[in-house]
Amino acid sequence: MPSKASTEDLHVAKLFSVKDYVCVVTGGGSGIGLMAAQALAANGAKVYITGRRQEALETAAKSHNPDEGGQIIPLSPCDVTKKDDLERMYQELASKEKYINLLVTSAGVSGQKAVPDAEKATDMKKKLFDNETFEGWAETYNTDVTAVYFSTVALLPLLQAGTETHGHLSASVIVISSMSGIIKDAQGHFSYNAAKGGTVHLSKLMSAEFQKLRIRVNSIAPGYFPSEMTAKESDEHQKSDLPDEKIQEKGHVPHGRAGSDAEMAQAVIFFAKNSYVNGQILAVDGGVLNVSWATSADVTAVSGRRQQLWDSLARLPGVFRGQDPQLIIALSLPRRETDPANDPSRVAHGRTTTTLPATLMSTAANDCAPVFCGLAAAAAVAAPAVAAASAAARGHAHRSESRTAAQPRPQHKTRPPQATGGLDPDIRKAH
Repeated sequence: MPSKASTEDLHVAKLFSVKDYVCVVTGGGSGIGLMAAQALAANGAKVYITGRRQEALETAAKSHNPDEGGQIIPLSPCDVTKKDDLERMYQELASKEKYINLLVTSAGVSGQKAVPDAEKATDMKKKLFDNETFEGWAETYNTDVTAVYFSTVALLPLLQAGTETHGHLSASVIVISSMSGIIKDAQGHFSYNAAKGGTVHLSKLMSAEFQKLRIRVNSIAPGYFPSEMTAKESDEHQKSDLPDEKIQEKGHVPHGRAGSDAEMAQAVIFFAKNSYVNGQILAVDGGVLNVSWATSADVTAVSGRRQQLWDSLARLPGVFRGQDPQLIIALSLPRRETDPANDPSRVAHGRTTTTLPATLMSTAANDCAPVFCGLAAAAAVAAPAVAAASAAARGHAHRSESRTAAQPRPQHKTRPPQATGGLDPDIRKAH
């Protein structure tokens, strides 16, 4: 596209047209893979889909109306965890096409689930150690990470040919990762979330390496979308349903619903068409990362438990000094459970500080660092109390106006910042 685009060049139909693109979608028989295939075909692309089940692939192909342009073509069944199958897929594609413009790697498994909700270490060991296996972890990693790598490198020659045909960095790979590979909450899926974290990083590694071949690699990190993984089943059209109630029960999805086919389609076509975007991770998650980027499951459910959070915040040091109402909010993460009197990390300027209960504290990589998280949510929850305190202070100030004029208001001494890196208490306030 020329640097100075005409009005015609900027028309949405031209900006996002994938007409005559040749695309491949692994895991294209259902779920997000099928959403991607349908989106591309509906906009004029020829889309080859592959997966383990021939019947599912054929059903998915029938879901597209050829009168709308584009095609969905099932390839032979392929197990993406086997190199022989991937090589056969490459040979089959090479016999049909001289190049491909886009590869979408969507095949994935959720792995074993083990919810670590026990309070005792012995009970937690039973849930996590006894109920999970090395084989289960390996299967999840092989499908969600290793297979993504081998699926991509198997098709590199066809992808490079696509760039040579359509222009610099026009060919690309879209890796379907997950928001679970970004958040710090295990969600009861340690193996899956760890694997998806690997998928996210693998996408960045491949992006840096394959740009030498003029091939872009980006990743979509979906939240909750209807699929056989999230809904546990699909209908006769290879589609799944994820009711709003199930999403709302989770308590940490601000949008309160699952993502739609159209919303996934928009993300796929954006990455397919914008050749100036490379190495990016796009979270399409309904806002989950806004509330869980550094939190545990307890904190991510803050929207559904505002009263519980407020009860905890109310126990924090919120004091009146002079005539100014102050709300001091400090969330800290001590290294271990200790006696406050003997823990220097919880003593500031001769006063013992207060921390939130452990059930509301987040887990951080640096477990001894102070963490100020969810301030926006905390401010929203605390707003009524702050407003009431401010009103009370204004009334008190009005009653003592003459006394205040005759006697200057005492000045607070400036205290040095805490050695632990926290803010000075006089700064850590909200008027």
